[in-house]
Amino acid sequence: MKIKVIGIDPGINQEKGTFIYTASEGFNLSLKGNGLNTAEMDKYLKGLCKLDETILICWASPLTGPVDPDSTNASNDYYSRPIEKSLSKAYKDIRGFNTFFYGGLLHWTISRALIGLPRVSKFDVSDNLPFKLINDVSEIKEGGKYIVEVHPVISIYELLEMYGSIEYKSSGEHIHDYCNELFSKLVKKYPEHFKDMKEVRKIFESFASKSKKSDALDAVAAYLTGELWVTGDNSVRIFGDESTGRILFPSSLEQKLKLIKAA
Repeated sequence: MKIKVIGIDPGINQEKGTFIYTASEGFNLSLKGNGLNTAEMDKYLKGLCKLDETILICWASPLTGPVDPDSTNASNDYYSRPIEKSLSKAYKDIRGFNTFFYGGLLHWTISRALIGLPRVSKFDVSDNLPFKLINDVSEIKEGGKYIVEVHPVISIYELLEMYGSIEYKSSGEHIHDYCNELFSKLVKKYPEHFKDMKEVRKIFESFASKSKKSDALDAVAAYLTGELWVTGDNSVRIFGDESTGRILFPSSLEQKLKLIKAA
């Protein structure tokens, strides 16, 4: 079964937009060379749902919220998830890394508008969503439309076995070269998932805005994380469950989380 993996970094800035990357199409950009605004994204996602292809979207924004969105139990946390608290501890000493709790990430509102996730209350529908949130590759059936949450910064950091810092979202003129370097390292390390990259690389290096380039890199990392997952590479797996929040991460994260639990 052929699975089309799509990396998406949703953006709240309508002008900068949402960045999309796929192996077959590269970056899906607006006519102005930006990411897609919400109207363009809505059209794009509706178009995906009409395709006969099997699709997995790797979405770089929270897709789960409180433990029990169908209730108003006092135990519900409407701001943070346990998995985010663990990540905050695991990466607290790494420069350039910030784990914002889902309630503080503004782009989850775009996710709600476009795909109906995360569900946060009993008034949010759970059936007939355009993409099914899944926990395991085995749930993917031919022709289905699926989605998982990813964290591109952690994917890049762990897959490239980085140490000390990952500051491609900070300010400074060096960020353009740094993003180009990280992009090149991902392509070089995983050539089987990045083919015919000459034109894609040209487009990536042409992004003049630091924020555009970092968002485009996030979309690439989101795609790669999902591509590794569906091809059976054990370097990535789903972490967490319905009670903690679920995210597709590099498997190397397991050791960091074990150290936290042991502390």
